[in-house]
Amino acid sequence: IMLRTQPPEVYDKWVKNEIPFTDPAVVNALDIFGKIATDDKMVDGGAKAVAATDFRDSPKGLFTVPPKCYMHHQASFIPSFFPENVKLGQDADFFPYPPYASKPELGTPLEVAGTLVMITKDSKASREFIKFLEMPLAHELWMAQKSFVTPFKGANKDAYGSDALKKQGEILVGATT
Repeated sequence: IMLRTQPPEVYDKWVKNEIPFTDPAVVNALDIFGKIATDDKMVDGGAKAVAATDFRDSPKGLFTVPPKCYMHHQASFIPSFFPENVKLGQDADFFPYPPYASKPELGTPLEVAGTLVMITKDSKASREFIKFLEMPLAHELWMAQKSFVTPFKGANKDAYGSDALKKQGEILVGATT
């Protein structure tokens, strides 16, 4: 929500703790979330379900007839909790969260979690491992394990172990911010 109501620079300041949670930009984003999360008509199971629903069960409403929800926001691993018969592109698909109509100039920047690797004891082996992680092969090996999405444009997108991750990877590689 923050990236749809504020420029990326404001978001960056927030995550670096350069603006407090009491900053009007943060309060506005939290207010918008609160209006959605507490509106029984906007949440499958009503507002009480926001804190009570196990995240693994959260996408189930997408696949009921009729659907109980039409959009779901979660991490790249959530398709592993979709029903087995779900066909990507037909029953479910992935897309960047659209810009707010009132703020089209902000576009569709992406926010993702990341895998961080650091050296805690310097050695030739640890430095060689870091060099390996910079290679396409390292990304492709992780991609094939069905648990990793990479922004590395040098990796072969066909290495993804699932169509869901491949689609998410294409969105990530296409991001401009």
